[in-house]
Amino acid sequence: MLVPILPKKSFQDIPKKEKFEAPPLATKVKIHPSFIKNKSTSVFQSNLHSKNFPYIGKINQNSSILNKTYISKPIVSAKAWVVYDVITDSYIDGHRECDKREIASLTKIMTCIVSIEEIVNSKRSFDTSIEISYTAASIDGTTAGLCPKDTLKIIDLLYALMLPSGNDASLALAEIIGASYGIGAEIENFVMYMNRTAQRLGLKHTKFTNPHGMSITLNYSTAADLARLTAYCMKNRLFRKIVSTSNYTCGIVNGNILRKVDWINTNRLLTQGFNGVKTGYTPTAGPCLCCSVNDGNINIIIVILNARYRHLRWVEASRLLAWASSAVSI
Repeated sequence: MLVPILPKKSFQDIPKKEKFEAPPLATKVKIHPSFIKNKSTSVFQSNLHSKNFPYIGKINQNSSILNKTYISKPIVSAKAWVVYDVITDSYIDGHRECDKREIASLTKIMTCIVSIEEIVNSKRSFDTSIEISYTAASIDGTTAGLCPKDTLKIIDLLYALMLPSGNDASLALAEIIGASYGIGAEIENFVMYMNRTAQRLGLKHTKFTNPHGMSITLNYSTAADLARLTAYCMKNRLFRKIVSTSNYTCGIVNGNILRKVDWINTNRLLTQGFNGVKTGYTPTAGPCLCCSVNDGNINIIIVILNARYRHLRWVEASRLLAWASSAVSI
């Protein structure tokens, strides 16, 4: 197996600042051939029981692979995390990736894809205008600033859901889509479809009780399940477009008043080469992050649950990407 050299660093060495800066590359080390198994049936086992590292194969002392550099595995503060390779449909590595945990606003990944698919299946238009209810507008937590009787398009609500992480937008979408299953239990109907979608995708350790992720009722999943869910969602063109958008401006009508709003994506990694996906935080779930990179050569999803500090999400995701990219390229 590969035995990378860990840098001598503790959590206290990491600067506690909110401004994110991409970290320098970790120490380079050589891969000695004695670390690599030569049997044709050998594989590199990850700590996920059902997945393996790709077989590197037999090499000799003069192989060009010995001249490649390997970035050492970084220290990660998160209580659970996983790195998933979409191309090979395999988990590169993780820590407590199968532990059930509260997932905060990462819930909205499912809310978004269910909304998109239901609008398409019902042959409704994303340009359909809907009115925001008092219930949706009065929810606590992070919001898109929607008011009762605001009127905006469904497509605008999807951006309000994923960029500023609007709990008001999540309830509004659940109400309008859940109503197609029955009046009076719109939210429950929508959550039912969220769980059916999780079952269809084989997410055995995932359960939803609300469409927004607030701790008033618990939503739980695992880092591994969230990675698979995100891989599925990123195949949808509209979903991919929304979560990769840095800011979005739309017009909202309320009576005779028209106002313009500008929503900023909470995902700071969009300026660092990532193309999505979602942030999350509650006091019990801690700082969470699901992010994606697809540059043609690599297609990797990283899930971080309950990082030690909020700013460490950006630092640790960037370090995991650098490490995973070197592991995939070898």
